[in-house]
Amino acid sequence: MSSTLWAHLLNKDTTASGSGLKTGLASAVLTASAPADRTGTSIRILLHDTQATIEKFSERVDRLVSGAEESQQKLLARNEEMSDEVERLVRRVVQEQGTSLLFGTAPVAPLSP
Repeated sequence: MSSTLWAHLLNKDTTASGSGLKTGLASAVLTASAPADRTGTSIRILLHDTQATIEKFSERVDRLVSGAEESQQKLLARNEEMSDEVERLVRRVVQEQGTSLLFGTAPVAPLSP
């Protein structure tokens, strides 16, 4: 498969350069520089693959951070709701206990949910 890829890439380089490279001298120069082209092409492919992988990773990290921030916002909202509920229940208990002490009535039954 690798040789097929290189044949395609080298053929593409030859056709992209125009008809002036069809001469014997240009053909010899192309063959002599083929190993350097292979190395350069391999590096370009490697860099492209690395860049694509980094972009995918970056997108995943962005989604993860966004999800963590959203979860933190929800937790803060729930914490505030719980604090408000505890405060409301404490006020209710204090109010009911204060009423029973003032009027000498029996203690109030436990609160039902």
